[in-house]
Amino acid sequence: MTYKYRGTQPSGLGTTTATRWVAGTHLQHIGYAANADLTSWTFYDRINDGTPDAIDLAYGKDASGNAIYCCTNDSSNKEVSVSSTDVTDGNAWTHIDLDTGGNDQFVIKWTERSNGAAAGVWVTVGKQDSNKSYYRSTDGAANWSEISLNGITGHTTDKITALAGDGSGNWMMAQNDRIYYSTDDAASFSLAHTFTGENITKITGLVYTSATWVISYERSTASNKTFLRSCAASDVTDWGSEFGGGDLPNYGSGNISRTTIVAYQGRILVLPHARRKVAYADVSGKTNSNYNVVNLDDVSGMPSGDDMRDAATDGNKWLLVGEDGLLLESTDNAENWSLKATGIQSGNVTEDITCIVGNVHGPL
Repeated sequence: MTYKYRGTQPSGLGTTTATRWVAGTHLQHIGYAANADLTSWTFYDRINDGTPDAIDLAYGKDASGNAIYCCTNDSSNKEVSVSSTDVTDGNAWTHIDLDTGGNDQFVIKWTERSNGAAAGVWVTVGKQDSNKSYYRSTDGAANWSEISLNGITGHTTDKITALAGDGSGNWMMAQNDRIYYSTDDAASFSLAHTFTGENITKITGLVYTSATWVISYERSTASNKTFLRSCAASDVTDWGSEFGGGDLPNYGSGNISRTTIVAYQGRILVLPHARRKVAYADVSGKTNSNYNVVNLDDVSGMPSGDDMRDAATDGNKWLLVGEDGLLLESTDNAENWSLKATGIQSGNVTEDITCIVGNVHGPL
């Protein structure tokens, strides 16, 4: 199956072949492996103080345009950790205390900035207390500004797990049944659309690919399933018909309550957090096709009881990571999967892998 890029490719996207993959664990560790050998991983302590879960992981740039990684943590004073420009150096990462409330950040993203600035834009969001805010950095994750969401129509203290940027200055964030949109590099958001009367209770994930925005969500009439919709980048108020559901469950237990969606040139992979089923589909604007659910229990050698926690792709390889160091790989656009490795953290084979990313700059 061949895909062509539908839409404008963001400047600076560069190659879409990862040479390295980086993963975070449910304790304090970070690991890396060469793309050529995903069975050989090196892990080290990224925190050096405490053992917080890694929640989300993203690849982007520092103030000089050098490649770095940012990881969000289940920590009251280390909500974000930032790598050096050499993720293989084995040194603890630099930790950012975003606020005094200790709010977990469930999603972190980086894209190019519309003015071409070397650092691009980092954005992270998660739990919403009375501050109702998200955090943004335009100097390569060195300093972060808290931006209030108090004045946005309909916004509540419910957690946010859906965030993405298009690499051209536009960002989308979602909460419950509402879409918030930014056209100024995530400096501010406003209400763009509400799915009124459609029983949507929580938008759980979001991705941008090939001039298309895609959301995942749950609804009150089928709260145990994950559904999907997409819209063209040209009109974020006009969404296509619902698809998904079927055998694709909603996210599993835990406080994250999110769905990971990764994409490459219109092909999407959907992973509800802490589940053993994924789905794939093709999207273009409001239309979709080829939706299928894959039961990972059917993968040869798949251990019983180990749930999947995160997904990543560079368009060539599609990866899933999960409990007990589980790693699955697809090389045919997420349609068929093989068990690549178990216990990828040597010497600690029961440590769960909670997030993964390749060294390619998105969106793809």
